[in-house]
Amino acid sequence: MKKKLIVITGASSGFGRATAIKLSSLGHPLLLLARRVEKLKELNLPNTLCEKVDITDFDSFKKAIHKAEDKFGVVDCLINNAGVMLLGNIATQNPKEFKHMLDVNVQGLLNGMHIVLDDMIKHNCGTIINILLSRKRLIL
Repeated sequence: MKKKLIVITGASSGFGRATAIKLSSLGHPLLLLARRVEKLKELNLPNTLCEKVDITDFDSFKKAIHKAEDKFGVVDCLINNAGVMLLGNIATQNPKEFKHMLDVNVQGLLNGMHIVLDDMIKHNCGTIINILLSRKRLIL
């Protein structure tokens, strides 16, 4: 049985990287997305498309998914793993960092869901996994 396409954001390190390695070993075709595409290519996984994508850029995110679908078929699973945690001393932190975190951790996640949901609804199948982790603590 042919395995279905899985998209993993933030696949260049940590959980995303480990998940990519495991799912590849199970024979799934993959679209791996990250800012550091060289880290994705180092994995040298079969049936894998590696793309440098800023998930806050809806059009480039969508283009990468459509490129993978042209090669492997419709997305069966989206693993939204990309995220940033820039929290520090909230009294002195640059508020631009708050916006960046919201853009990546919320808007990027919603972008991915929006891109794949129409086909998932049309085919009455598909899985979306959203991974939200805190890497640092907030200092008040």
